[in-house]
Amino acid sequence: MSDETVFIDGLRVFKPSDKAPDFIILNGEIDMKELREFALSHHEEGKVRFQVKESKGGKYYAAIDTFVPQARQESAPATAGDYPDEDIPF
Repeated sequence: MSDETVFIDGLRVFKPSDKAPDFIILNGEIDMKELREFALSHHEEGKVRFQVKESKGGKYYAAIDTFVPQARQESAPATAGDYPDEDIPF
């Protein structure tokens, strides 16, 4: 995972007004031209993964999700020699 935050051009998120109903989680705004240009240069397989985060100052922002899962190591199949005789219950 990269430590560098990549803000999403053309996508802005805001905390809702204090008067907004509880079911409104956030408000957003899309600048279609900026977002299209950003998406075309940052997509993987036609998708742009992002997260909405809260800054230390309490403001919301959208950033590219840079998480990359580590490849799982495949273990070799167990063989008869992997188990001591005393562990066999029969």
